[in-house]
Amino acid sequence: MYNIVDNYLQYKIVLDYYANESNKKHEPYCNNIIKSNLNNNPGYMKPCLALLKHSYTLQDNDYASYINITFDHLNMWLKEQIKGIPNYIYDVSAFYNILKSHNLSKPFISDLCDGQINDIHDSIYIDFQFLNNLYDKLNIYRNIFDYDDLKFKELYNIEIQKEKKCPNTEKVLLSYPEQEHTEEQKERRYIRSALQTIPEPREEDQREVGFSESNSFHYSIIIPVSIILLVSFLFLIFYKFTPLGSFLSLWISEKKKQWYNNYKHDDHLLHDSENEERDLQNTRYNIQYYSA
Repeated sequence: MYNIVDNYLQYKIVLDYYANESNKKHEPYCNNIIKSNLNNNPGYMKPCLALLKHSYTLQDNDYASYINITFDHLNMWLKEQIKGIPNYIYDVSAFYNILKSHNLSKPFISDLCDGQINDIHDSIYIDFQFLNNLYDKLNIYRNIFDYDDLKFKELYNIEIQKEKKCPNTEKVLLSYPEQEHTEEQKERRYIRSALQTIPEPREEDQREVGFSESNSFHYSIIIPVSIILLVSFLFLIFYKFTPLGSFLSLWISEKKKQWYNNYKHDDHLLHDSENEERDLQNTRYNIQYYSA
């Protein structure tokens, strides 16, 4: 495919010249066959003229060796011309067979073209058009940068990513036709792609990080204190201003009074016990004293 693209432009110039060249022998034949066999579609005029002229030059060995348009290039040019015809019906193969089958074709169509002129599948034609556009841009870059390999290869890779959007080529340094991929090129592409996907931290971002850390520290203190104060405030309101709080207050007062009475009773019993013990000791002392 690359070889076809490489030489296509120079052959296209020749075939375009054939198609636009005024020829009194070929034009009547093409007009006749277009009216009788090609639905009178004038779009087939240029392909007809170019094909007849090329077939004629193939019979001249000296001229054919000088021009040497291959059938691959001719088929691609015919495909391009016929694809551009509005409401075309006949593809390249059908078009050639109609020209060949005409009763006046012998003086114009060379037998050397038999079996060589065929239609090209649309998918192959689309790929060819894509490569041809890239090749044209590559030639432009070569002229602009005076064969600075690195610059025009980089621009070529940018163009192919824009045109094709191929996921397998986004991280690999592509090579232009006939240029090998090297490990150094791939490594440079991987490193540059990785650096481009990691943005450098800005000063504003760093300040925001420090600010967020200090805020998180303050929040860790403020939030628990706020919760404690809120619970205390709610309990005070509940205790002072609700019926259940009044009942609870009365119940607490009763419990405090009961506890106080129990405490006094226990204290009184404690004093009585101490007095009894003291009296018992005095009694023992007196008994011992009088016994003596």
